[in-house]
Amino acid sequence: FPVTIYELGSAWFSLNGGTINYTMTTSDNLNFNYTNSSVPDGNYIFQVFANDTSGNNNFTENLTFSVNTSLPPSPLVPTTKTRSLF
Repeated sequence: FPVTIYELGSAWFSLNGGTINYTMTTSDNLNFNYTNSSVPDGNYIFQVFANDTSGNNNFTENLTFSVNTSLPPSPLVPTTKTRSLF
């Protein structure tokens, strides 16, 4: 999850309505990232929280997404039989 803010600050997020917050990594306090390759299947609301060094807060941004790791069903390939008539 990449997040950019426009003044030096911090950012964190939640996927479950704020029950658990995740701290995002940054190298410049403007661009933040969090990588998680083990999010279980389901529907989520990614809600990001940010504040800057002046004390301004923003908790209004969110994005809804779904994870579905199940494989689609295999396509059925019809077979044709060849008949020889003599």
